[in-house]
Amino acid sequence: MSVHRPFNSWRTLLLACAAAAGVPVAIALLGGSPGPAGTTALTEELELRYLAGDSMHWRLPGYDDRHWIRSGQRVDRDATGRWIRFEVPSPPPSVTEADTTALADGAVGLSLVTTFAYDLYWNGQRIGSNVPREASISRTRADIRVGEARASTLHRVPSSAVRETNLVALRVRVSPRGPVLILDVGVGDYQTMLVAPYQDLQAQLFVAGAYVVLAIVFALLMMAGSRGPSQVIFLTMLVLAAILTALLYWTGTAQSLSVTGYQVAVAATVLVSVALGLLTPMLFAVEVGFRRKWLLVGVFAVGIGVGFPLLGGPLPFLVGAALATIVTVWGLRRGVRESQLAAVGLSALIAALVVEVASGVGVTDLGYLLMLLAMNVSLVEQARQRRRALHESQVRSARLESELLKRIIQPHYLLNSLNAMADWLEEEPEEAGRLLGALTDEFQLIGSVSDQPLIPLDDEIRICRAHLTIMGYRQDRAYDLELEGVRPGLSIPPGVFHTLTENGITHGGDVAPLAFRLVCTEVDTGVEYRFWCGPAAGGPVAAGGSGGRDGTGLRYIRARLQEAYGDRWSLEGGPQRGGWETVIGVPA
Repeated sequence: MSVHRPFNSWRTLLLACAAAAGVPVAIALLGGSPGPAGTTALTEELELRYLAGDSMHWRLPGYDDRHWIRSGQRVDRDATGRWIRFEVPSPPPSVTEADTTALADGAVGLSLVTTFAYDLYWNGQRIGSNVPREASISRTRADIRVGEARASTLHRVPSSAVRETNLVALRVRVSPRGPVLILDVGVGDYQTMLVAPYQDLQAQLFVAGAYVVLAIVFALLMMAGSRGPSQVIFLTMLVLAAILTALLYWTGTAQSLSVTGYQVAVAATVLVSVALGLLTPMLFAVEVGFRRKWLLVGVFAVGIGVGFPLLGGPLPFLVGAALATIVTVWGLRRGVRESQLAAVGLSALIAALVVEVASGVGVTDLGYLLMLLAMNVSLVEQARQRRRALHESQVRSARLESELLKRIIQPHYLLNSLNAMADWLEEEPEEAGRLLGALTDEFQLIGSVSDQPLIPLDDEIRICRAHLTIMGYRQDRAYDLELEGVRPGLSIPPGVFHTLTENGITHGGDVAPLAFRLVCTEVDTGVEYRFWCGPAAGGPVAAGGSGGRDGTGLRYIRARLQEAYGDRWSLEGGPQRGGWETVIGVPA
């Protein structure tokens, strides 16, 4: 249950700003950058030209290909037996003295990510292929399967072959049945591009390791008994985030992935991204008590369906962050305490998304990590509060159980009952036996249910009738409990109506005969119990009625209702029809 308390909006704002500022700081510390130094990404600038057939003249820069078919990154579905041509500029020079020393040979790197097998020609000179050498040597062109080709390949181009504008010609050896795509093209210093994956590995390992550590901590917390919806969603997000980090590194830097493996990894990346994007607002909704979760799912689905062709990968996180922002603002306006840390974490994620969309720096994973760290603090604090509340509840339950047992074993009650039994034994032994049976039933029933938060209403009624039988023999009066609307499946904390029955007899004075009535009614909020006590003949009840004083009995009833239902109950009482009526409302 969310705790509603006033919050310090300035403090929340400052923490949110600090979290947002932490994103670029983390990027600087981890060495994040748009790409390796001296590398130019050309994917968005590509203009492919392709034609069916096979001629080695098509690799030459001077060949006139103006009649070829032009496209962006996509070629026809079956491109086997075709050539693809496009131009790339000369890469920028090294930006540091260290780079100049390391690249003394001036070699240029050309990275290609494709969905087909090819031979690469640079300004007419064959540079290489994305098919492993053993497959290329041992098999003919027709025998090679597309799954054997590497999806991501870095080719080394000698400096002597580099011009200001360079022609790249790809001879397609075999293509998949689906779309033929050139997914990524980059040109730069070969040595820099060669070591770039290992430089990125440092940041990726840091982020993935943080996710794994958090996941282990939360798994241990859940094993210890803290298994709320927030914990389940959060643990799922941590596991998915670690998987996504591995997938992003795998698809973005690995040189050994086959085309088939790459396509599977990309599909898995999209699915995991969508799942994380959806779970983000769901986690915030659970935290702040936002109930219309189906609305979040619907808006998320529409946003993904409409915007994915435009924004691609970051879109699930953008849509999820937007929905989480709405939910967090909703919680802040209502003073939900959990919204404060949620706002701090969300600020970090939004800052990372803005940086990535605006500059192309891939830092969404860092922003997501900072968001989850903030949520981790919130969830750990909630777990601590739940453990404290559980301990207090256990102490309170033990005290209530003790109070219920003390009320039936108090010496005054027992001695009076035994004295009455002795009197009946002399006059009518059979009635004394019934009194003994009623006393035994009351002790056994209360002893069996005193430690339970809720018991069947039928058991509570049996306890009340046993008590009425005992008091009837003791006072030589006829007591009766009328029932109306009672049905199987209803429940109540133990001792509630038993306490009201005791109060009715105690405050009923010398009124005789005294009647009791329990009416059960289903209402919109659950079940309403009306317990009435008054003279059967309609005469006035003695001052105070059956519950007019807020004494030990009513305090016990309130404590039992609070233990069983939290804040979802009501208790009212007042004069009614010459007697006293107590109205108790509980959820179904």
